[in-house]
Amino acid sequence: MKNDENLKLYEKMYLFEIERREKINARLNLPMAVIVAIFGLLSYVFNFDTNSFTICENFVFYMLLTFASISLFVACYHFKNCWSGLVDQYMPTAKDIEDYYQTLESTYAEFDEKEDLVKSYFNKFLLESYTEYGSYNARNNDYRSEQLYFTVRALSVSLFLALIATIVLKIMALT
Repeated sequence: MKNDENLKLYEKMYLFEIERREKINARLNLPMAVIVAIFGLLSYVFNFDTNSFTICENFVFYMLLTFASISLFVACYHFKNCWSGLVDQYMPTAKDIEDYYQTLESTYAEFDEKEDLVKSYFNKFLLESYTEYGSYNARNNDYRSEQLYFTVRALSVSLFLALIATIVLKIMALT
């Protein structure tokens, strides 16, 4: 009985991790749009003529842009890590599972406790599969979540610096 409860629990955990991956992937849309927007803002600001500004004003302006750009590239790096590079493990197909079950039945056909042995080894196979694949996917999802967190933090810094650089540029252009 304990084995059946464990099997249901691990199956639920495995399916939770598959769903969690889908939710993480869905959350990547907004950071992608923000990355594109910040690239657009930085390219817009880089095109301004700053020859009329003092050396100090140019230094402040270009330092803000440089740090905003570096932060944006850090965000892109973490975004890439979140989006790609990890391959999840999935349960075998229904046909593979059925083939394994048939193999168990043919292997233990000669035994008196055939049904108990087949059920025991089949449940063990399912339990180990759910445990292994669910754990592997959980580690992948934890990594993806961490990378998404770093992406959002780096984007926040980049956006803040880019907006400050834009404000500085506009103030300097007015004077």
